[in-house]
Amino acid sequence: MVSQSEFAFRQMCRNHNAKLTFTQMLHAKNFISSKAFRRDTFDFNPAVEGSANCAPVVGQLCGNDKLVLLEAAKIIQSEGIDGVDLNLGCPQRIAKKGFYGAFLLPQTDLVLDIVDHLSSNLQIPISVKIRVQSPETDLALCTGLQDAGASMITVHGRTVKENKTATRSNNFDAIKRIVDATSIPIISNGGIEHFSDVESCLAATNAAGVMSSEALLENPSLFAGESFPATTAEWYLKQLRLAKEYLAIAEKYPPIGTGQSGGHSTIKAHVFKILYVALDRYQDLRNELGAPSVREIAHTKNIVRRLEERIFAAIERGELGELGELTPANFQNSWYRRHRHPTTFQQLTESDEITNEEIRQRALERRGNNRRR
Repeated sequence: MVSQSEFAFRQMCRNHNAKLTFTQMLHAKNFISSKAFRRDTFDFNPAVEGSANCAPVVGQLCGNDKLVLLEAAKIIQSEGIDGVDLNLGCPQRIAKKGFYGAFLLPQTDLVLDIVDHLSSNLQIPISVKIRVQSPETDLALCTGLQDAGASMITVHGRTVKENKTATRSNNFDAIKRIVDATSIPIISNGGIEHFSDVESCLAATNAAGVMSSEALLENPSLFAGESFPATTAEWYLKQLRLAKEYLAIAEKYPPIGTGQSGGHSTIKAHVFKILYVALDRYQDLRNELGAPSVREIAHTKNIVRRLEERIFAAIERGELGELGELTPANFQNSWYRRHRHPTTFQQLTESDEITNEEIRQRALERRGNNRRR
């Protein structure tokens, strides 16, 4: 969720029954060494999220040095956040290069030392997010994390290699084994696409809760318990409502960010994911949304308004029934399934750090400039 779990999006998810939210993953070394990095990445709103009526917020950190992680965690703690999470689940290339995320998992002694150091020196709970490895390794690691002071563990039931186009079904059996072997809350992560998946996951794993990330970016109301839209037209209208709701929150609480677009690149990325299916149909509007020149929320709202007009016109003409009845099983063209069911713009996201069309476009422009030189 790099650059995609800012306050506005967390607030929207809370509006739709999310009971626990996380900040984006923050690189601990950069966080303590650069005030600018902290300003541009730690989008915590103490006035709202620090209140007793707000669902808890956890600050997620990555790194491999316990002293650096503790220093970053203490800064986060001082802001009034509810907990700190150590990310040992990120499978991206950048995490491998930086030796953090899921690539720390084989270093059990190092991981346990970090968690013990954090839990012994913080006044707020420490949680850990992991991916599965093997049954024996998973149980040894999770019981060790519990003994080291972890208050909660989120388990993604896939291995490091099972991501992007290699994604497989989530291993609920592996998660249940961990639940049975530990006494702290275990959160199941992975394979949560629709609300019906939440129910089946809890039944299969006995987990204390369920986490969603990729699917939640497309459907921030995933946890609201709504029934799945019956038709393509209903899906389009639901997603339009969500996009407009997010834009209203983001206009009131603008995301932080750097560069010419500032936090608006985050806004565009969210709108792109929420309206992924509709923008695949109306690709001229998709391309306009992704243009570097779109730097203000008024422009993005105008694109969404024009998209809405086209959808209503298509509904009146009876053009949106060609896919027939929608069910979670036959709904394939979605943001969540983009790697398993490629579309013409699957390549927009190569890693968690590349989150929108604008970044891709700038990379293509730089590549063209280099070739001309």
